[in-house]
Amino acid sequence: MASGQDGAAPREAIQAALSRLFTEARSKLPETGTFAPLRVQAPATSKGEGDIEFSIGAAIADGKTADWERKRFLEVKILSPSGKSESSSWVFFGRGPELLEALQNGDALLDKVLTAIQEGREHLLRHELP
Repeated sequence: MASGQDGAAPREAIQAALSRLFTEARSKLPETGTFAPLRVQAPATSKGEGDIEFSIGAAIADGKTADWERKRFLEVKILSPSGKSESSSWVFFGRGPELLEALQNGDALLDKVLTAIQEGREHLLRHELP
């Protein structure tokens, strides 16, 4: 986080966004197949950062096994303040029920998300478009 004094507030904001995503996913996440991604935005957690977006999507089936029809991912996307750049990464890949459990009981998931946000921030600092 940007400084020691604002470390708790960003963590709480991220937890709140993940909780909203869990609530939406609990009722809208299909067990198999594709679906429109579920998205939740969180405000910037540090100065000089754009919004943060969390999305759950269906893994693209590669035709290898029917199990791919059940795979889901959780992506964290950090937007630059200008909106011209973004950095994203997957912090979860697996079956829907496992994702719901991770979202509901997720200190480990929260740590991964916070790490992804920090890494995305650093990436944007190095590669932001003017």
